[in-house]
Order: sequence, then C-alpha cells, then structure tokens
Amino acid sequence: MGRTEAVGLWSVLGGLLLVVELAASWLGTLSVERLLGRLEDRFALLTGGCRSTLPRQRTLCGMIGWSYELCAPSERLLWERLSVFSGSFTLDAVEEVCAGDGLPTHRVMDFLDRLVAQSVVLMTKGDGPCRYCLLETIRECGRMGVAVSGEHSRLSRRHRDFYVGRAE
Repeated sequence: MGRTEAVGLWSVLGGLLLVVELAASWLGTLSVERLLGRLEDRFALLTGGCRSTLPRQRTLCGMIGWSYELCAPSERLLWERLSVFSGSFTLDAVEEVCAGDGLPTHRVMDFLDRLVAQSVVLMTKGDGPCRYCLLETIRECGRMGVAVSGEHSRLSRRHRDFYVGRAE
C-alpha cells in the first residue's frame, strides 16, 4: 500500500486507531480500492478484531457502543442530537439546536465539555470561537439514536432555522 492510499484509508476511517486496525485486517483479502468501496457500511465490515482482545475492541460497533455506555444519559442525548451537524459547529449552535426536552440550555456546555474530554467530540481553536465536530463514524452512531427517538425532523428544523437566522 502506497502513502497516498494509506492517507486515503486513514481519512475515510476518521483516524480512529482501532478502526484502522480492523480495516487493515481485510488487506490480505481485499485491495485498498475494494476496501474503501466497502467502507460505506463500515459497521458491517469492521467486525473481525483479534480474538485475544476484549470484546469491545473486536468490532467498530462494540468500541463505539462501549464509549456510548460510559456516557451519562444527558451526554448520550447530546451526542445523538449533535449528529444533526454535518460539519463543525460552535457552542452557540449547540445550545440553540440541541437544548430543551431533557437538556437544559445552561447545562449544554457542561455536557459538551464532558464529550470533548471523552474524545467523542473534537474541538479546534482558531481565530474565532472554538469549533467542535464529530468524526463521521461517531456521528453515524448518534444518528442511529436520533432515528430511534424520532427527534430527527425536529432537530433538522432547529438546525435549519439556526443557520437561516445567522444568514439573514
């Protein structure tokens, strides 16, 4: 595997070391191109970890599910609601879009801070306000929770209204 292919694979897998390890186990069977093509359904593909590792480290779902279970219920709820953001976002956006119905606005910052400390949410600092993001794999797990809760439409409207308001 060349450097360009390795960088492409690392990028698609979101830089999560366990995910890269699980994907690398397929390189004896699949070419890098075929592996990249099959990563659309990474939860189904990345299931063959080493049998000597802990169960939570054998599959992508196991790893993320274990992280999810370590979160408090309010942190899980915020994680799910953050999945409505496809790119980076600010604290203001999180408070406006995700607060309410079990997440008091004045506590959102605390819950976000905990998710950053647990490496569920990534933070970047620049010239402006801090920005946050979810790796795509982590975001997909949150989206599954939102789908189960039935909140997706409401969150999508709040997300749209927040950014339309900013644009106006």
